[in-house]
Amino acid sequence: MFKTLLQEHNAKVAEIRRQSDKAKAAAETSGEKLAGALVDAVDSQVSKAFQQEKDLSREAREARNLASKFRDQTAGWISAAQRADKVLRDYGDYETYLQTIVSDMTEVQSMLQELAQCRAAKASPQK
Repeated sequence: MFKTLLQEHNAKVAEIRRQSDKAKAAAETSGEKLAGALVDAVDSQVSKAFQQEKDLSREAREARNLASKFRDQTAGWISAAQRADKVLRDYGDYETYLQTIVSDMTEVQSMLQELAQCRAAKASPQK
């Protein structure tokens, strides 16, 4: 009887041990799958973040290049506007200079006409 009880006990212990080992193996497999899934998820997010950082760096570099080109272009526009302004100022100065010369020449012409009239008037009574 004790022998039978001992055999039943040993059989139950062996069955419990088998079930425990089976549960342990299943838990290890599940843990490995979970760890793999977590690593994959983290890797995916890290990869995505890394790609976004690369994209941002590329876009920042492009923006910097565009800003540099815009700065150069606006500098060219400013230079052209300044040259045009100088030409217009020079033209205005030249026009004023010509007006002054015309005015002076008109005065000289008037004086010469008056002088000629005076000489003609002096020359007329003597005849």
